Amino acid sequence: MKYRSITDKQKSVYWVAFKAACFNLGLIGREEKDAYRHRAMRETCGKESINDLSTTHDFEAVVHRFFVDAGDFEQAAKFAVSDEHRMAYLIKVECCQIMQLKGGSESDARNYIEGIIKQARINYGVSPSDNSFWMDVSPRSLQNLLQILDTYRRKLLKANFPAYPLKFDDTVRYSVDGTIRERTTGIPRTYYADIPFKVNVRG
Repeated sequence: MKYRSITDKQKSVYWVAFKAACFNLGLIGREEKDAYRHRAMRETCGKESINDLSTTHDFEAVVHRFFVDAGDFEQAAKFAVSDEHRMAYLIKVECCQIMQLKGGSESDARNYIEGIIKQARINYGVSPSDNSFWMDVSPRSLQNLLQILDTYRRKLLKANFPAYPLKFDDTVRYSVDGTIRERTTGIPRTYYADIPFKVNVRG
């Protein structure tokens, strides 16, 4: 059975979210923008054309991805879908970068996020076998947690690196040691993925 393609109103939201993501990710050329757009659709719903998106899950999944990549977690919450794996990764990177910007150790990132979720009274547990922890949390609560972390990360960035963009970037590492501040770009995305602690989310 043929599904309905997205409406003109949904297309307008799609392009607004897409442009916001491109701006936050620093994408300039049409070729790299199109490559990102097609990749985002392919990874979220297995489609590569806006004309192939369904009005429900496909549209929400793609727009949610765009707003997350734009760093606009408030808007992303309005299109929340089951994307817990990506959300968990974002939480991990946010915590690691906050520790970097505070002049602490990345190894303290797990303890930091543990303190945050305790304050938020989120049910969680720790697995000592692989230095990971899990959270029982709704998609909206997950978005709220990301918003809290991103707001604090941006505050620390303004204080330590006022001349650099505030966008979320998992190819950047920061080092703060007293008055010495270093910003390293172009690190592989596997850098944060390989840091030995995991964030798992279950609804």
